[in-house]
Amino acid sequence: MDELPAPVLLDCGDSIYESLLDRSGALIYAIDRHERVRTLNRRMQTRMDLDPQQVSSLEKLAAFLYPDPTFRESVILTHRRLLTGAPLKDLEWVLQTGQGEPRQVRWQFILKGQEEDRLLIVIGDDVTDRRKLEQWVRLQNALLSRVQEGIIVADPLGRVLHWTSGAERILGYAPRSAMERPLAQIFGPGREQLQQE
Repeated sequence: MDELPAPVLLDCGDSIYESLLDRSGALIYAIDRHERVRTLNRRMQTRMDLDPQQVSSLEKLAAFLYPDPTFRESVILTHRRLLTGAPLKDLEWVLQTGQGEPRQVRWQFILKGQEEDRLLIVIGDDVTDRRKLEQWVRLQNALLSRVQEGIIVADPLGRVLHWTSGAERILGYAPRSAMERPLAQIFGPGREQLQQE
């Protein structure tokens, strides 16, 4: 195999593109049709703790990010299929940073160019924290749905965020109906004592 050049920014011919790519908050890399890493933006290098000289090919990049050999091979095969023109779709994979921290990333793929000039541009959004928050909210909702007491969760502006069946039984509003009303309307005149509890 040819000696692999160090990853560089895309040859766009305009430094503004290079600057935008390098300053993007997204994780971005590009693979050419020979499976060489042609681009690793700054965010990808720092967030994943990557040394561009050590991940100059698709196989080396995959080995660094995906330690499980079976999953790594699946990732490599997916890139190869996409480079040959397979339909592009977003994928979400868990990878590992240089410090061994697992991160869940949603990847978007863009195929640019024809045959010899073909590039697979990969843009990632780290959704780890979002997925953890979604899981926590699902757990909270599951727990709240099992309690018999009337529990209402509202934000500081008085918008109802969660309404248990106990609250429905006590106050007479179905959850959907309650969530469409501000607390001030639910606890109208004569219900001031309930609002303070």
